[in-house]
Amino acid sequence: MPVRRRFLYFMEGIHTDLRRLTQQVTQMLARTISSLEYPNVTVMRWVLDQQPLVHNRRRELEHEVFKLLATQQPIVAFDLRYILAMMHLALELERIADAITLIMRHATQLVAEHASLPLPHGSDELFKIVQQMLLTSLQAFEERNLETAHSLAAAMQWVLASESRLHAALTVAMTTDPQGAELHLMLEQIILSLVAIAHRATTISERVIYMLTCTAVDLIHAPPTQP
Repeated sequence: MPVRRRFLYFMEGIHTDLRRLTQQVTQMLARTISSLEYPNVTVMRWVLDQQPLVHNRRRELEHEVFKLLATQQPIVAFDLRYILAMMHLALELERIADAITLIMRHATQLVAEHASLPLPHGSDELFKIVQQMLLTSLQAFEERNLETAHSLAAAMQWVLASESRLHAALTVAMTTDPQGAELHLMLEQIILSLVAIAHRATTISERVIYMLTCTAVDLIHAPPTQP
């Protein structure tokens, strides 16, 4: 097999493993959001069981990348950026899985103690936007689409504004109901973890832009002009 074809063959194998990891984490997030809206103990346990599996898959993928670099020399600069982007994406997915697990641990405790999740008004919109941000960033990677990657900037600004509104609502709730302070703090941790997932999704899009243009951008603090 020619050198270039052999290299692409092994790289596609790593990409296939990355797709499996992507599917696992997106399912975790989808089921977490479903459980936040309609608590289901069985689904919650399934989500919690996924974290060690995600960690194992990420480590295996990293091992395959190192093996590829050690045995198959990248031919062009884009090859190296693409490989590094896959490693970066795997790491971000692992961190997203950690944030999802934290959300689910809080949710499980709240359901056990209160039989419900009294999240502040507007939380459901945040759930949908964060889930869509992750899917959009992964789509940008798969399709190598700059416009799709840049679209995360506006979404991230919406998430930050939503975080401020929800934080204000929970602060008021803690002030008017001091006895429920622990409950409201846990609800705020759920919101913060969702915002952290949005940050990770935006970082993935930043990496996609770097992979395609060799240009570093900051979609969170200084949204660039759409290409």
